[in-house]
Amino acid sequence: MKASSGIAILGAALLAGCQAQLNVLEAHGNLRVEKSTLQGSDYAVYIKNVVDFGLNPDDRETRFKIATDYMKAQCPAGTVVSSDEITTGRYLTGRAAKTYIVYIRCR
Repeated sequence: MKASSGIAILGAALLAGCQAQLNVLEAHGNLRVEKSTLQGSDYAVYIKNVVDFGLNPDDRETRFKIATDYMKAQCPAGTVVSSDEITTGRYLTGRAAKTYIVYIRCR
């Protein structure tokens, strides 16, 4: 019984940590959402590929998870229908600066 309650507490802490990380991204302008103009989707989630501990926006699956987690309140059963990227320059390290757009459809 203690093991299962420990796992539940750990899971809740991880979820809270993920939400906190999304809040930080949003506060710094690295994560935002708009109504989508793309046919077949409801929202466009914009994610900049900033360096963040434990987060790699350049990874497709990570971007999709960030977008669907971010939209959970408005779109609990949301699914990714498409994605796109815009190269906006280079960081001082030489790495390409990009903004990813993940299109979400609510069901």
